[in-house]
Amino acid sequence: MILERIGYCIVSWKRKAALCLVMATVAGLGMVSVAVAKKVFEADKGPKTIDVSGYPKPYQERYNKIFSKKCRKCHTLARPINTNFEPTKWEKYVKRMMRKKDSGIKSEDGENIWQFLMFDTKERRKSFWEKLPEDEKKLIEESIKKVMSEN
Repeated sequence: MILERIGYCIVSWKRKAALCLVMATVAGLGMVSVAVAKKVFEADKGPKTIDVSGYPKPYQERYNKIFSKKCRKCHTLARPINTNFEPTKWEKYVKRMMRKKDSGIKSEDGENIWQFLMFDTKERRKSFWEKLPEDEKKLIEESIKKVMSEN
């Protein structure tokens, strides 16, 4: 194979900047090969799913029906699973994701995602939970009480 051209370009894909490497136009075939380099975050390297079988039913439903479907549309599911954010930071982050055109996250979905993340923080991230300021812990506990009282 003879490579006629090698070049680099920056392109936008789904309103995200991604670095593309235009490898070559293969002589005689007119084909272009493109490799997309996506940023890999530390959280992407952790577990990709959570076993929620021991979680109360409302949280199993939030995980299976909303969180795991909506969140993986734009990034790995490992990213939110392995990220330690305080409740107020998660709230801002979920709202930011709701504003993304292709996320499909409506207001009620965003609330359910946030509620799942709050329960998961207390249930699965115990060492992180213990270090949270009291006002952040209170937000999580209020969220859990609200969800459990609705069911």
